[in-house]
Amino acid sequence: MHTVTRRKKIILSAIIFAAVLIGVSVIWMLSQRNEFQSVPRVVHEKLDTIGEYKDILVGNGLELAVENDVLKLYFDNETGGVAVEDIESGEMFYSSPQNAMEDSKASDTTKNQVSSPLLLTYFNLKSKTTTIFDSYTNAVLLNQISWAKIENGIRIKMTLGREETSRLLPEQISSASFEELVAKVEETSGKTASKRVKAFYLFYSMAEADEEQLRKYPALAETDIYSLKTSVTDRDKKTLEEYYQEAGYTYEKMGEEYANLGYVSTPLFWSGTNGGRGLCISSGWIRYFN
Repeated sequence: MHTVTRRKKIILSAIIFAAVLIGVSVIWMLSQRNEFQSVPRVVHEKLDTIGEYKDILVGNGLELAVENDVLKLYFDNETGGVAVEDIESGEMFYSSPQNAMEDSKASDTTKNQVSSPLLLTYFNLKSKTTTIFDSYTNAVLLNQISWAKIENGIRIKMTLGREETSRLLPEQISSASFEELVAKVEETSGKTASKRVKAFYLFYSMAEADEEQLRKYPALAETDIYSLKTSVTDRDKKTLEEYYQEAGYTYEKMGEEYANLGYVSTPLFWSGTNGGRGLCISSGWIRYFN
């Protein structure tokens, strides 16, 4: 039994070593290609956009952004990333693996992260919890990505986390604040209105929250919450907003509820020239919304 176990360990070690060796070899081979040499640590190209921003169109595949005599740079409408084509060989290089969502063995969380060119780790100082925002779940699926051409490259603008409009309508709210708001609605608009408000929200318990819910709703680490159903129509949203206005609810109060939600917007710059290509991101371009 020990011999079999030891043999398995030796075989596993050999496989791991081979995989590492193959990975290093691929990186070395790519680095020897002329167009992959001298990739700058930080791209200092002109970052002014050329033309208007275009919204992501999921289902439209690759869209050519810029090209030169050596390479073609595409925006990937499926992942919000990019693809680079070597014109001479026809080889394609992607910022995210293709068809990752078709992997039957991987979990949904893994699929979403693998399909994301950007992962952002958010640390909540109050609850001491860490949340990972992947750009596929928190930007692509919410249609919160746009892109524009820059000189020798492309600028991609992402908003991670649901982007709120100017509606006086909390999409997430703590249970205590929600119950207080519902009571105010009943006072000003009647019991039928308060029941209607409750029907449009889903309750999530802090005590019963699983990993997936904590990733989607970071505020659950601190309190029970109510979340507006995604099926609510614009007509119903307008009605809810009228109830809240009558109840004296304000944008200031709504802003307090959003303190734990953490909306993040950051532009990425992909640039390619005859000498190389690179990704540029700076903390000065990250905006945090409360």
